[in-house]
Amino acid sequence: MNATLAAPYSSLAQTSDVPANDTGALTRQLYDINTKADQREQSAQRLLTRPDPGARDVISRALNDYSQPAVQIAAVKALAASPTADPTLVNSLFALLDPYNDRSIVDFAGAALTAYKDSPDVLNRLISKFSDPDERVRVAVIKAAGTYIDKKVAKALIPMLASTEPPAVVNAATQALAYLTGLSASTDWRAWWQTHGDQSDSVFQAELVRGRAARFDEVARRRNELESELSRLLTEAYSKTPRGEQRTEVLLRYLRSSEASARAVGCRIALDGAQSDVTPDPVKQQLRQLIGDAAPDVRRNAALAIALINDADSVVPLLVQLNQETDTTVRAAIVSALKPTRDPRAVPTLMKLLDDPSADTVQQVADALGELAVRIRETDPALAESAAEKLAAVMAARTKPQDNIDLRTSLVKALAPLKSSNRRVQATLKTMLDSASEDRKVRREVLGAVGQYKNPEFADSIAAWTSDQNDLATRLIALRALGDSADNLGAFDKRLKDLIDPAKEPQQEVRDAAWKVLTILFAKAPLGQLGNFELTLKDRPDKLLVVLKEERSRFVTSGDAKSAAEKSQQIGDACRNAKLYADAIAAYTDALNYAAANGKTTEIICEGLLDAFLKNRNYPEGIQFAQQQIAQNNGFEGTAGPVIRSEADRLVNETKDFDAGVQLIDLALNMTPKLSPKYRDALQQLQSQVKNRGNQRNETPYPPNDPTQTAMAW
Repeated sequence: MNATLAAPYSSLAQTSDVPANDTGALTRQLYDINTKADQREQSAQRLLTRPDPGARDVISRALNDYSQPAVQIAAVKALAASPTADPTLVNSLFALLDPYNDRSIVDFAGAALTAYKDSPDVLNRLISKFSDPDERVRVAVIKAAGTYIDKKVAKALIPMLASTEPPAVVNAATQALAYLTGLSASTDWRAWWQTHGDQSDSVFQAELVRGRAARFDEVARRRNELESELSRLLTEAYSKTPRGEQRTEVLLRYLRSSEASARAVGCRIALDGAQSDVTPDPVKQQLRQLIGDAAPDVRRNAALAIALINDADSVVPLLVQLNQETDTTVRAAIVSALKPTRDPRAVPTLMKLLDDPSADTVQQVADALGELAVRIRETDPALAESAAEKLAAVMAARTKPQDNIDLRTSLVKALAPLKSSNRRVQATLKTMLDSASEDRKVRREVLGAVGQYKNPEFADSIAAWTSDQNDLATRLIALRALGDSADNLGAFDKRLKDLIDPAKEPQQEVRDAAWKVLTILFAKAPLGQLGNFELTLKDRPDKLLVVLKEERSRFVTSGDAKSAAEKSQQIGDACRNAKLYADAIAAYTDALNYAAANGKTTEIICEGLLDAFLKNRNYPEGIQFAQQQIAQNNGFEGTAGPVIRSEADRLVNETKDFDAGVQLIDLALNMTPKLSPKYRDALQQLQSQVKNRGNQRNETPYPPNDPTQTAMAW
């Protein structure tokens, strides 16, 4: 890559200040004596595409700079290839129609004057030079005049066909008439003029327009075919080139071509390659230069390729071009390329583009700001607020409910992560949230947005959409937003109770989401409300535990050890009901420690703890605990004996877990002090049952053929 092309952006990348345009950089490239001719011409072409008045001034100075012919010819050649018709350049172009100038300058000056078809004065000046003493000038102006659709051009060209005229002039006049009329160059032009010369100007012009239109359609068709064939051939040649440096060099030749069509193909190839391969650095560097190319197709394709590559070093050139881009499709492509970079430097430029007349561009900008929002908020809170205000203003000015849905959605998505504290912004979102006419898609985004704001003032409006029976997605998003926004259980108590009740809420997803909200709000609810939920959830121990643990936490924090212990006992009961036996052991242990230390009754707690030990298969610990309690209080045997016998019976007769049953029975029969005979006898009977079944199994050395016999044997 040429160093003069890289220099302007490499220095800018070190600062967050992004220039409004690249006029200065292109001017330096145009005048640099080390710049190659094709690069100098591209610099001039790019200057012509810039809306900056200073860029046009550079071209004007270049046209008149006779001391630097290389710069002069680059400027006039760029004008010849451009549809630019700047009236301030007319005199300079006519001045270049000078026999003392290089022939190429004369030819390009004539070609540049074809752009002024709306100027009768320019046409008259061209025709006046048909009689110029210099043949080269005459040929140039004849060719230029032939592009104007005007009867007086034909009238002035017919005399140029005289045999006394130089062959070059005759040929130029013939070709000009062919171009003017759309007819073959071999037409008998004198006869044609005799037929058409008396026509009125309007009739004559209408006929020329028809002929030119037909020829234009044919030329356009052939051009499209040629470009398609060029694309196919270049792509095929590239694909046949060995991978590595050779293929990179081929692609760079395309990207550096003087032909815009070839550069556009190169960008498309780079785009396709970026989907599967790592893009070489020289290709990335060249794509950065093409962001500001004179041809819109090249700029667009370059931006699309960079979007996929996600080249962080392209941010500054992308922003420079975005500041001065006039093509809406290219603007959209550049915005797409900026999105994945998430570079905050893009924000001021993007905010300006929210006023773009194209709704598609505004939507692309909103999407990009949404991608950047978190970074903006983290790095520049003031800028984040400005962006939020602008987005809200655009929402109000350019969208309405049930209209511009996609744009409205993108604007809300961008607002959400900005989390603006601005009252006007929040009022805009609340108005949208409260509107029954809002599109569902937009409403879901608004709910998600206000949820991110975590503002209790939105809670009532959010809660209203948790009961929207027509839209499950809206309900789920609303519940999530309510959990993020509400600062107390308050008015949502009954609503959420109903939403977790299977008898009132058929949707499992809604019940689960409502429960998540409750688990969040329990921490913010007064004890009285939590007590009410104990009654509501008394038959749902897994959920009751959440309430009980929150209550215990409050008592622990406040230093109310007695109430905390009572909650621990309740937690133990709920854990046993929920079959969370390890948790039950921990809870009962806490309750027992407090009761024992404070002379409280412990029998009920001990019964629950023993049962939890045994259900959790902590048999040695359970039997040891029973022994300790009986030793301290002989009356506890009346509690422990039935618990042990019941669990042993369950293991042997219900679950058929004979190994566990035998382990428990053996430990219980060896307790010290021993259990009373009535408990021991019952345990020994269970022990005999297990042994008898084992004997029956051993008497059947081979499995019986009938599976039911196997089951009966057990």
